[in-house]
Amino acid sequence: MEKFKQEMKWKEAKNVVYPALFPNTKEDLHLLVWEPWLDLAICYVMRGSGMEDTEHSKMVTKQMMEDWGIDEEMLREQAMQNLQSETCSVCTLGKKIQKMLEKAGVFVPIPDINPILIVTNDSCEYCAAHMLNSQLLSMIAGEYNLYLMPINIHDLMVLKVADRSDMIEWVNQWLEEVYLDTASRERLAGHAYFYDRESGDVELQY
Repeated sequence: MEKFKQEMKWKEAKNVVYPALFPNTKEDLHLLVWEPWLDLAICYVMRGSGMEDTEHSKMVTKQMMEDWGIDEEMLREQAMQNLQSETCSVCTLGKKIQKMLEKAGVFVPIPDINPILIVTNDSCEYCAAHMLNSQLLSMIAGEYNLYLMPINIHDLMVLKVADRSDMIEWVNQWLEEVYLDTASRERLAGHAYFYDRESGDVELQY
């Protein structure tokens, strides 16, 4: 696929614009449309296999928004609508590994005993943004609260918990190690977040 057309109009772009989470220290934030969220930055990207002339995702800049003749509220509403309506897969880590093995021609049953869930979308891009998807988090949580564990800007793991527990020390230690081993351009946060099923809020969890 080729790069997004620079002259893409809003009527085309609106179908492929999504929120994406980045560190709030991202160097080019001054050029981008963004807003703070907890200790992160919500930015916007254009992505999607349905568009012509696409090779990779493209960040939405302030200049692009001006050229489209829209404001931040319109961009935010459209991006969140696209996020909530996109097809997501939520499966256990064991199931994910088994699917990967099957694609490689290896058919070995793996006991589905791991409580960690993997959240993915069709493009496997910017899945960490689903920490903003209250509908999806509520569906996953059910009667539980959640530890949200962004491995990087693309990958999100979820752990169901009854309440805040000492397990968070292990979770954050593991996430910090993963963070340090992740390429700098894909790093997000070296700690977990807590989803409270009663309030529907996502909070920092150090």
